[in-house]
Amino acid sequence: MTGMIEQHLLLIRHAKTLPAAAHQSDSERALAERGHHQTEQMRSYLRSLTMPIDATVLCSPAQRTRQTLDGCLPDHADQSIHFLDDIYMAYTGDLLALLNQRLISEPGWLIVIGHNPSLDSLLRWLGQSSSQAAAGMATGCIAYLRGTAPLLPDNWRVHDWFKPAK
Repeated sequence: MTGMIEQHLLLIRHAKTLPAAAHQSDSERALAERGHHQTEQMRSYLRSLTMPIDATVLCSPAQRTRQTLDGCLPDHADQSIHFLDDIYMAYTGDLLALLNQRLISEPGWLIVIGHNPSLDSLLRWLGQSSSQAAAGMATGCIAYLRGTAPLLPDNWRVHDWFKPAK
């Protein structure tokens, strides 16, 4: 039964970005130098996990999330990366529906690289009251949750939290 299998969910907020330049869309914003340093720290943290290489990655198509993906998961298998417009500027309910669909159909490890406020809102909806989660997902933060599908407050808990050094 899929709902009984322990699953792993990594919610990753993109690293620090540059402000938008004149006539540049929000989705075209790139990582700042600090953001590139953050992805190095994020990569070290992710390598410390016993995460399979075939974990499914759902990534916003924005430039800053793509650069975060390239920096923190450079060895990830291309076939399991999905760039989804639905993650960019997602409402909590829409993100929840998308993640539940994946968690139910593809149990195992799911990595989401996205934005605030949707990642913060999702953690709050799940009722995560850890001091780290309560502080919010700053740029470069990773919330590592474990639980069973579906994604409901009583089913999931923050297992670990990563925040890059300044």
